[in-house]
Amino acid sequence: SSGRLLDLANSTLSFMETMGFVYQMTQDKKYGERTVRELEAIASFTDWAPQISFLETATFSSAFAIGFDWAYDCMDTDTAKKLAERAQALGLQNAELAYTASASFNDFWWNTETNWGIICNGGISNLAMATAEYNTDQCMTILRDALRSIEFTWYRFAPDGAWHEGPGYWSYMLTHLSRFESSYLTAM
Repeated sequence: SSGRLLDLANSTLSFMETMGFVYQMTQDKKYGERTVRELEAIASFTDWAPQISFLETATFSSAFAIGFDWAYDCMDTDTAKKLAERAQALGLQNAELAYTASASFNDFWWNTETNWGIICNGGISNLAMATAEYNTDQCMTILRDALRSIEFTWYRFAPDGAWHEGPGYWSYMLTHLSRFESSYLTAM
């Protein structure tokens, strides 16, 4: 193994979207409870690999945010708090290190013009919004910093919405951008 967890992070994100959607549409608790078990599994990781590639951290953050939000009513108060705080430690605390220039890992993504800017800042933003009630000040500071960081990427859509890294990265980035914008619209 190369040590990269991106395939697992992407499959977890896909699973959370699917399972969360099925739960929201059916209200069958078995789907919500299965989502909670997945949240517990990814929250038990030692880390979400920021030292390898922050794409993993951001993708796990987005996956966690979606599962946490859509299955929230399947958790008791203590479980929700425990999971939110653990996800914040795995995702948000590492993002904060990047935003404050304190990271010991490669933090170029916070001010890049590449798809990483949208994917990383968007995933971190999703997690901050989904778990904000458990550490509001930190979450809102991180959301502020992520929104400012995303601005580095915006002008690359000009003049016609094409993407300078090509159609594959354009599609990948827009999928993550859509998740972020949808989350922002509904949460804020």
